[in-house]
Amino acid sequence: MFDLKVDDEIILRTVEEGEAYQLFSLVDHNREYLGAYLPWVDHTHNIADSKAFISQMIAETMDGTSLGVGIWVKGELAGHAGIMDIVPGHKATLGYWVAENFSGAGIMTRAISALVEQAFTKYSLRRLLIEARSTNEKSISLALRLGFQHEGAEVAGEFFRGEFYNLERFGLVRKPKVAS
Repeated sequence: MFDLKVDDEIILRTVEEGEAYQLFSLVDHNREYLGAYLPWVDHTHNIADSKAFISQMIAETMDGTSLGVGIWVKGELAGHAGIMDIVPGHKATLGYWVAENFSGAGIMTRAISALVEQAFTKYSLRRLLIEARSTNEKSISLALRLGFQHEGAEVAGEFFRGEFYNLERFGLVRKPKVAS
């Protein structure tokens, strides 16, 4: 299991199967807010769906293909983040979300910054990717704040609720260490 203290407020740690109700409740109470950008919200109908997601994240963490963590703020589950589709020693994709009442407080900047550091150190990755719908200004701003570079757009890259959306792609490459 993963457990990382980011600062005095934020801890990133594995969400356990016994916390499926908390995760589902958070998603359900933020359904409209999260559902505006995240297609999986429409497929999360009950606690069993959240428990299945947690089990999948734990299995993928164990086999090294992903790292999924809850974002805990002062002991309360506030969101989720992950290093996904890990290609060992090469690259991965970051995904993240936070409940509306935690948005705008710098939580995601601190949490994802810590996750980026883990990706580059613990997983020895060289490159990280973030994809965000072109209308998701908060996610785009976060990527840019963290030093990710805009690499282009995938036109009609996402089909959601009967409409096509462009996906903006951002990359961050770890600078190689210079021998002294």
